[in-house]
Amino acid sequence: MGFQSSRFVHHLRRFSNGTGSHWYRSPLEVYKPGVRLTLALSAPKESLEIQIVKAFAPFTSSVVLLVKAEPTALQLPSPFILKVADRRLAPIWDFDREKDYQASLQSYVETFGTTVIPETDDELPLWIHMLKHWEFYESSHVKEREAYKWFTEAQKLELIPRFYGTAQLSMDESACHPSLTHIKCLLLEYIYGRTMGSFRPGIDLSAEEAEVMSQRVLQLGRDLRRYGVSHNDIHVDNIIIRSTDNRPVLIDWGNADSSLADLPLQQRWTHYSMWFNYHYRIRYMLRYGNDGDKIVSGGVWHRYRTPVSDIEQFRQVQEMGWKLINYKISQLSSEEKERFYDEDKSVDDKHGLRWKVKKGLRTRMVDDPVPIM
Repeated sequence: MGFQSSRFVHHLRRFSNGTGSHWYRSPLEVYKPGVRLTLALSAPKESLEIQIVKAFAPFTSSVVLLVKAEPTALQLPSPFILKVADRRLAPIWDFDREKDYQASLQSYVETFGTTVIPETDDELPLWIHMLKHWEFYESSHVKEREAYKWFTEAQKLELIPRFYGTAQLSMDESACHPSLTHIKCLLLEYIYGRTMGSFRPGIDLSAEEAEVMSQRVLQLGRDLRRYGVSHNDIHVDNIIIRSTDNRPVLIDWGNADSSLADLPLQQRWTHYSMWFNYHYRIRYMLRYGNDGDKIVSGGVWHRYRTPVSDIEQFRQVQEMGWKLINYKISQLSSEEKERFYDEDKSVDDKHGLRWKVKKGLRTRMVDDPVPIM
């Protein structure tokens, strides 16, 4: 039986060298290279020994580990990625607060049950804030798991990592609340390569090489847009350039939204969130970097955008107006304007197109058309 289906739910046993609750150990102490874990698979009911090879610190919204497995009959590659939704990553977590959290949660559950509905007071107790952090990490785990369900084809096309299943790390099986009993995990393909953010366009990549890579990333966005799952965290460190073929792979789907995935293709493609993620956001990243800053690790990837055709600009007038259309072109660099446009100064920028594309140049539409399936 293969290991390629999300129906495999795994339960991670406790560390072989520890007993009792493990909540009073920091993630940096727990997730270190060389630490061995035993995966207890629920289907089939077998055990799988794994060892941490590398911890991708600093940890942010989850613990990301490179692990290797002992050879078995299971079709699970080694190494692979183990992604752990550990609530101890919360900035407010420490040993004393953990003790208070467990005591307060135990008291609450004994009185009201396991469903915690906090009062709407502004001054919530600290343990409630810790519970909310746990809910955040749980939600991120679920979002990523659900996203992969819609990406069976995208995994085969190597647009994203392959998904091998889910896991649970047992912490205190006798505890009163799921935030104390276990930690949820994902098992994912390890992509051999470098993050896009580790390259320095203009330094260790020529402008031509950076443009080739940019075109591949733009195509990746077009390919993923049709599935109707928005990523919501696209940046240069979430794109890995695969070492075997220099193709980009989009990772880290913990902020994904799959609510549009079951709509018809036309509705998926034209929805604002799909356009924003896979058209606007990717182009903004390639041109300007992340969050308005130039890419820290180097220069601009996508230096020259193919100009929008004059005909397409005329179609946009009713929505945008001539002044905004002309203003957007006027804000381009002098080099880009000289390369792509002729300025007609006799045209009032409020009543006509002042910047026209030079004759003979390739142009584009404002948005990519809906693909034909």
